[in-house]
Amino acid sequence: IHRDIKPHNIIISNDGNCKVTDFGIACMTNLNETRKMDEGILGSVHYISPEQAKGSVPDERSDIYSLGVTMYEMLTGVLPFDGDSAVAIAVMHINQNPKPIKDINIVVPLSLVRVVNKAMNKNIGLRYQSAGEMYQELYEITNDPDMFFAQKDDEAVVEADAAVEEAEAAVEALKNGCDYAYI
Repeated sequence: IHRDIKPHNIIISNDGNCKVTDFGIACMTNLNETRKMDEGILGSVHYISPEQAKGSVPDERSDIYSLGVTMYEMLTGVLPFDGDSAVAIAVMHINQNPKPIKDINIVVPLSLVRVVNKAMNKNIGLRYQSAGEMYQELYEITNDPDMFFAQKDDEAVVEADAAVEEAEAAVEALKNGCDYAYI
């Protein structure tokens, strides 16, 4: 468990391999002491999982959430949550859903949106249960980015799918020469 997955801790080598760096938090032996850092939050607050924000002990699924946040930022150019203080941002990770990716970047394939949404699920039990499971779905969509995953685990995915369908209908209407679209 890394406990601080974020863009600053991920590098891509010249041969295209991805490497994770900065295992400082992961190597700490007394997590009770380290929780006192950064207003009681261990890790980078913009990428922290809801369970970490609540002060619970993280597991590999917490790192998957942070990777989902990193992917969200890569696909949209913005962080899913931002605020005036670390505590405000942590509360957003616990209580709010981010703006749908398709509202920010319409060209992202729906299959990739679903991977990010699943990785960022507030319910740790509905996230990918391992990095291998997440990798498998990412690998599958490299061959078919338009594939759809049948599983709709939570309200956030359903809401994101509805927003995507509306946006795609508007784009189709514009492609077909309409000046407006009924949604």
